Amino acid sequence: MQGRLELRDGSPVPACEVSVSCPDLRGSHGDVRTDADGRFAFCRPQPAAWAARPMGVSLLDGGIWGPMFAFDAANTQGRMALDAALLELRWFDPEGRELLPQRAVAEVRRAGSDAVMAQQNDELAWLLVPPGARVTITSTMRSGFVVAEELVAPAGGRQRFDLKFRPVPRAPFRVELTWSDGKPVDQFECHVVGLEPGAEVAGQRTAQAPGHCEWLAPIGQVRISACGHPGRFDGGEIEADAIVTADGSGVAKVVLPRLGRIALTLRDTAAADRIDDEFAAEVRIGEVEFQHFVWTADGTETTSSEPPLGRRLETLQLLPPGRHEVVVEATGWLPAKATVDVVADQVVDVVVWLQKR
Repeated sequence: MQGRLELRDGSPVPACEVSVSCPDLRGSHGDVRTDADGRFAFCRPQPAAWAARPMGVSLLDGGIWGPMFAFDAANTQGRMALDAALLELRWFDPEGRELLPQRAVAEVRRAGSDAVMAQQNDELAWLLVPPGARVTITSTMRSGFVVAEELVAPAGGRQRFDLKFRPVPRAPFRVELTWSDGKPVDQFECHVVGLEPGAEVAGQRTAQAPGHCEWLAPIGQVRISACGHPGRFDGGEIEADAIVTADGSGVAKVVLPRLGRIALTLRDTAAADRIDDEFAAEVRIGEVEFQHFVWTADGTETTSSEPPLGRRLETLQLLPPGRHEVVVEATGWLPAKATVDVVADQVVDVVVWLQKR
């Protein structure tokens, strides 16, 4: 069986996946792809009624599948016409050099409507959309370039659109970081990302010193992510929104909390000195589940997501200072609890005694 996928005006739909199947033959199905002229071919195991339907056309109606076209047992040729417009997308860098298809978000609105009817996030070379639809294309490079265009689809047929990346406007921006006690943070990780539509790119750090960092950041609203503890720890990151002004006078003040950690030892009440490196348990404080445990044995440091029995385990989870209740649950053991007072910038030991059921 052979077919051609095309638009109402006869324009071919190339490189589109087509699913073919036979309702009367269980398990008889396959996928083919149209060529540059929209044609495809498939070998049926026996003459029977088969059906073909295009895939990857979710922007037409928001569904995964396109309309189904029937091929009866005697029919070996078929024309599959879609009531759609095909947008051919060509991508260019700021200097006009053509690029491969880029990852982008496409939002489709029907003519005369502001409601988004379908969305696609993929490397886009072409789109099939309803005739006359408005299509918003957004693509960003973290290096600071963006495409943000609204295209109007033709009433039918095929139309080419050239999409050219442009630099996102930026301005100098300063982030000042202090601890909750007012002292400057000497060492920290900090990131700035734009939040404005069409400017969701990362800022470029130009300088960093104890207590502050300087940026060229996207103008408008940005999100700051900062942490004053080493990146290997879990938690501790603070997010804050700020405004970058075009005159470069923007300053954001971010206050970071001083946090602490615990060193956990799990003990068997029936054999206090027992060590079991195959032991597995869930450890949590409130809604926070501990993900990483570090211990040293025979001169070798080990990091695991499971806490062994009988070893002193430094946890990587950062916690606010104060009293906390540690809860340990393991299969075949009774739930166990212990109270610990976490101290900022310190590792506090806590022992949890476990009893078998």
